Amino acid sequence: MNPIRVIQLLDGGEAFGVPHGIARMLEAHDPARVRVEGLFLGRGPGYELLAPRFAAAHDLGVGPLFPLRRPGGVKYDPLFLSRRAVVGGRCLIAASGFLRRERPHVIHTRRWELALLAWLASRGLPVRRIWHAHGTYQFGGRRSTWFERFARRSMHCIVANSRFTRDSFPESLRGMIRVVHNGAPVERLRREARPGEFRRRFGVQPDEKLVGIFGAVVPIKGHIYFLEAARHVLDATSKRRNVETPNLNGCGEGLKVRFAIVGGTTDAYERMGALDELAVNIRRLELEGQVIQTGYLPGATAYMGDFDVIAMPSAWTSWQKGEGFGNVMIESMAMGVATIATRWAAVPEVIEDGVDGLLVPPREGRALGEAMLRLLRDDALRRRLGAAGYDKVRREFDARVVAARLEDVYEEEAAELV
Repeated sequence: MNPIRVIQLLDGGEAFGVPHGIARMLEAHDPARVRVEGLFLGRGPGYELLAPRFAAAHDLGVGPLFPLRRPGGVKYDPLFLSRRAVVGGRCLIAASGFLRRERPHVIHTRRWELALLAWLASRGLPVRRIWHAHGTYQFGGRRSTWFERFARRSMHCIVANSRFTRDSFPESLRGMIRVVHNGAPVERLRREARPGEFRRRFGVQPDEKLVGIFGAVVPIKGHIYFLEAARHVLDATSKRRNVETPNLNGCGEGLKVRFAIVGGTTDAYERMGALDELAVNIRRLELEGQVIQTGYLPGATAYMGDFDVIAMPSAWTSWQKGEGFGNVMIESMAMGVATIATRWAAVPEVIEDGVDGLLVPPREGRALGEAMLRLLRDDALRRRLGAAGYDKVRREFDARVVAARLEDVYEEEAAELV
């Protein structure tokens, strides 16, 4: 039996976030079951990252579309809208010609704009269209009504990266949603680990505990709560030293803790002042000299093994219900690091509190700090949670396991063409 031919329609201009997850999954697919090819609107950082990993990469040479961003603070900019309309029209013509020549079984998209393009370009063709939702449903009011109608007409299946993402969609669409969690290539991540390099590079001493947060500096990641937790830990250990209480498994008198923020931010959030706000909060909480800021760090996962604890304090914002999944938790667990995350969004689908990680209430820096202290005090607990987290991710969230689940979806959709 020939493998199912899947075309992933991608912009090619963006390499932040989701494209890195795609890159990790591509190497895990079984070529006997599926042949996954990339169709790019144009060349950019996303194309350079992903093209070598596909079975074949096709460049329409028209886009990319999504570097054409609306100027900050301008709701409707005629020049921006006209440029996007022109490029979008060219993309539609080029994609339509390609799909009519190549006739794939499945078209897989990850942005609703690209799902719209795939629908228009493939109308009348015997092809199944899948939209992959990596974040929560963001439409409201009339836009929600429009999107529900559009989804039912244009998509055969929606893949959600968590039950939390699925449940954010309207009831009318949930029957067409399949949940396939994100995955991580566990053994490759561990092979690529660089033990001791982060500590050497940033001057962290062997006797210092290291607690970190990984990911883009954007509001939904909860960096403010990480900083509040860091302040709580330092205050608690300082009080113990002042009253000369006994050392508790290395925590208390003589404890040395460093904190690290690993990651930069997006262009949009940099213009909005995300890094400036982070610096203000570090000064306000008097954490200068205690918090390492690495900025964007290529291959950051390779440094995770140097950390004693990694936190993922993500929460909701005024415009986002929460992270659809949050890859940091499965990456840190894959590296055997004790992980703390908020009891929110998709996190409880991965971490069982006290078994393979710790869960804390969202948006509560003090509670996060107490969880950090608990792990810093108890070396045995920290090691046990790290080992259990590794076992769970290897068993349930390894890229090969997740890729097989996605291949099941491809096969089910392709079977509808017979």
